[in-house]
Amino acid sequence: MTLERFFFPYVTQSASALKIDALTLYAGSDGQVATVAPLPAAGMPLSLAGPSGSVALSLPRDAAVLTGQADQLVFMVLAYHLGA
Repeated sequence: MTLERFFFPYVTQSASALKIDALTLYAGSDGQVATVAPLPAAGMPLSLAGPSGSVALSLPRDAAVLTGQADQLVFMVLAYHLGA
């Protein structure tokens, strides 16, 4: 998966850098909401510098959220900040 700078709100487009501090994934599983934070804190922050910045993510499968099922709906929540 590739995170592109244009995925973020318009107000972020003119910032010199966008730093992703945390990434959490959510999915429905057996009537419950399952959650996973697939990237260790050591891998943060990820930087999307410049107006066309992007970062490639390789997220491992797990038993609850990234199951590999084609019909599984997965939602991503990012915590980020602007600047250096």
